Amino acid sequence: MSRVTLRDVAERAGVSTAATSQALNDRGNLRPETRDRIKAIAASLGYTPNKSAAALRSGRTMTIGFVMATNSLQDGRRALQRARQLDALVRAGSVRGFTVTVLPDSRPDLLAGAQLDGLYFPDPADERAILREALARGIPVAAVDLTVTAGGMTIRTGYAAAVRAGLAHLAASGAERIGFLVDE
Repeated sequence: MSRVTLRDVAERAGVSTAATSQALNDRGNLRPETRDRIKAIAASLGYTPNKSAAALRSGRTMTIGFVMATNSLQDGRRALQRARQLDALVRAGSVRGFTVTVLPDSRPDLLAGAQLDGLYFPDPADERAILREALARGIPVAAVDLTVTAGGMTIRTGYAAAVRAGLAHLAASGAERIGFLVDE
């Protein structure tokens, strides 16, 4: 079964594609009964707008990229944190009509064909090449705990401040030999 087009809806309704577009987008000066009839026909045919055509018209794809680390040495906590961030991005994006595309950090070349409205970097310290490529292509980016000077937004988590506060507390408590353990 082929995809139902705007033209199919227009032909069934006996109106122009322009009138059909106006009705489905709640624009123009159509009579309410005409608008309702066109919408009912579109629904009965199972019409859904072509996202590619809409992106060409609006210049927006309604797609956000999520950069996923491909480093096999990533510990389980980082993987779980990224999975939670991805879940949060998908949930928040879907409410606003966005879809999310996952891109591996090891493939900055994939940005050449990607149609993205923005790119989210949960841990850009590991993803410098793809971050540079995104900025070079003019893709807006949001990065966690990395200052992005051009075309980006920085999301601060407060890790540095938390470490400083923790060290200050230990020093104030009389600690003289402070160790720092990491799980790598």
